[in-house]
Amino acid sequence: WRVMTNAVAGKEMAAAALGLPTNLTPTQLVQTWRNKSKRMQLTPVQEVTKGPILENVLSTPDIDLGNFPTPRWHESDGGRYLGTGDIVITQDPDSGQINLGTYRMMVLGRDEIGLYISPGHHGRLHRDKYFAQGKPMPVAAVFGMDPLLLVAGGENLPSSTNEYEWVGAIKNEPVEIFRGSVTGLPIPAHAEI
Repeated sequence: WRVMTNAVAGKEMAAAALGLPTNLTPTQLVQTWRNKSKRMQLTPVQEVTKGPILENVLSTPDIDLGNFPTPRWHESDGGRYLGTGDIVITQDPDSGQINLGTYRMMVLGRDEIGLYISPGHHGRLHRDKYFAQGKPMPVAAVFGMDPLLLVAGGENLPSSTNEYEWVGAIKNEPVEIFRGSVTGLPIPAHAEI
């Protein structure tokens, strides 16, 4: 497997992901981004029924997380991690607000992943609400998606901002999503895993 990391680590890659010219100086890049972000209008998602992510679907008992590229990033890590190069999709049980976050996900077994969300993050606030109600929290995790979705998941956007709509505003087109058959959560149609 090939694993791409740091998709927006360089100035040119970040500019391209944000839809900005790639030949700007760092100062120009920041100024151009500030100007663009002031004019952006959130763009609602477009719900679809098919997409590349649905080309290969596995269900229990065929799930084997060992088939996915799950590196041991550091020699002292407790295991192999699929995240934080992910977006984890959660939903507030009270308001219905969707959140995309980038959280740590360690493979624990053939079909089991541990999910760690630091206190204070929107996904953690959602989790705490579900747990207070004595309910499990529906979660969807996505890997190999548009780098801009990864940026959105790592941004500290207000909890009232839908990250899909923020990405749509940057791209000037709606993000295509489909509703997960297990969770009902909106999953980007153009992702790998």
